[in-house]
Amino acid sequence: MVVSDTLTLNGHQNMIFLPVCTCFVPMKLKLQLSDTNSCQCLLTSRYAAAVEMLGERDESLEELRADLQDVKNLYRDQIEFMVMQLVQHQQAPAAGVQSAPATS
Repeated sequence: MVVSDTLTLNGHQNMIFLPVCTCFVPMKLKLQLSDTNSCQCLLTSRYAAAVEMLGERDESLEELRADLQDVKNLYRDQIEFMVMQLVQHQQAPAAGVQSAPATS
């Protein structure tokens, strides 16, 4: 069944035929449309998976950067502590030598 409509353009009447159902669409076009839809669904799901993996990778990267900064801070603190101990150790014997009474 075909529905017709008239369209007036610049004083001329043109007939427009619109298919009411898809039974007029050739089978080859139906198969192409089906293939296109399935490809679109596949690509959409792959895109969603890629976006999810990218988000997870970014989150992991942020966590690793935070962990690296924590390790740097701990290393810096440890170095400062060891330098303070070294300075105290160097000053302690010198102070002990000066305050020790000389024995003859």
